[in-house]
Amino acid sequence: MKKELLYLFLMVSISCNIKSKIQQISFTFSSPRVVKDGKGIKDEIKFYITYFENYTVYELPVRETSSIDNFLIYDTINYEYFIIVNKINKGYLLKNLKDQKRFPIDVDSLLKERCFNGGKGDYDIFQNLVLNKKKEIEKTIDTKLVKYSFSKSIIDSAYLYFDKNLLEIPFSLSKSLNLEYSSKLVKIKYFLKHENVGKNEDVENDFFVTYLEIKKAHRSNEKEIINLIKRFNQL
Repeated sequence: MKKELLYLFLMVSISCNIKSKIQQISFTFSSPRVVKDGKGIKDEIKFYITYFENYTVYELPVRETSSIDNFLIYDTINYEYFIIVNKINKGYLLKNLKDQKRFPIDVDSLLKERCFNGGKGDYDIFQNLVLNKKKEIEKTIDTKLVKYSFSKSIIDSAYLYFDKNLLEIPFSLSKSLNLEYSSKLVKIKYFLKHENVGKNEDVENDFFVTYLEIKKAHRSNEKEIINLIKRFNQL
């Protein structure tokens, strides 16, 4: 009986250790594109990242649409998988999780083109934000919300959200702001100036709001991604 309990305990411990090594996040970017017939149309980019052992796997959306006379008849999103061997900075693009063909891809080029540069921070497009007026408007033990105001810009104001619970995630929106606030910048929500918006930065007009966000994710295909990584380990 004791041996059985010990075996069960070891199996649970091993399972927990494997689980603890997995980190998954989602990245979302949403911005206004055009106003048509009084309605705003927005572009949204969303992809997922899995960190496991010495690998990083990006799930990258590929959208397919078809229309007749401007009437949309087909619209679907599939995912390609970009797997990176971290230590040697080598990457391969797969059409799906079962794809046996490995196409070597230049890591830096693909990350810059489709993955917000992999959140490396050397592509820190928000470093100039720290030059503007700021005001801390909300704070808890682990989270912080900071408001920025702008002048001579198409942006009227911005809300920056920080969360220490995501500090261990390699992906970064802004290393400079992470350092300044000793936390992880997880979301930027900024309000674009418009004649109908005026100077009220809190106006509820979603079309004129652009945001970027990273957050923890739990993908339903987690096991398949781990199996993909194990296949690479065997090659």
